[in-house]
Amino acid sequence: RSTLFPYTTLFRSTNLELMVSTFCPYCVYVKSYLKTRPDLKVEIVNIDKDKNAREKLIEKGGMLQVPCLFSDDKALYESKDIVAYLKTL
Repeated sequence: RSTLFPYTTLFRSTNLELMVSTFCPYCVYVKSYLKTRPDLKVEIVNIDKDKNAREKLIEKGGMLQVPCLFSDDKALYESKDIVAYLKTL
């Protein structure tokens, strides 16, 4: 189920933060797309290496799921939805 539609009007920030984990294939998918878009400024944070980031993911996003793209403290999950959103920027 796509979660992209409600977010397309909410996300218009240039302050983007992508939460990932070390062995997540879905995270690799999103990071691979980001390599094709050097114009996008996205801070990538590995929750396996940063306990504060893990806590932020749960607190602000509501669940421990990666990848998760934060924009102004709004969370977007699902790798395909994240890439689809990034393509609109």
